[in-house]
Amino acid sequence: VEGTLTAATLAAALWEKEEAKMRNAELDSPAKVESHLQRIVDVYRNGKVYDAASNIIEMTSGRFIEGAAQKSKRHMAGEVHSRTRVDYDERFQEKINNMKCDQLIHRTASDAS
Repeated sequence: VEGTLTAATLAAALWEKEEAKMRNAELDSPAKVESHLQRIVDVYRNGKVYDAASNIIEMTSGRFIEGAAQKSKRHMAGEVHSRTRVDYDERFQEKINNMKCDQLIHRTASDAS
């Protein structure tokens, strides 16, 4: 990318050089590529994440925002739904506990076409 790197300039360059890959990722226009990239920028610019102790911190600065609550700890332990904080039922919890995460792959990596 020449000039200032923004979601718009990167989207234009990706569309020009990698249109087929963008379409394969279901981004079927330069505007959709830009929108997707802008969401990523916004997460890094304004994002909040959990630290290892379940405290909420700013993604970019690491600045402390909120102390770990029991709900956060339960979410980090995989015991409750990430958005609703509702307990998983026993059957679903058992599936999570039995997952072998090292065997998971992204659907595009498994595409044999």
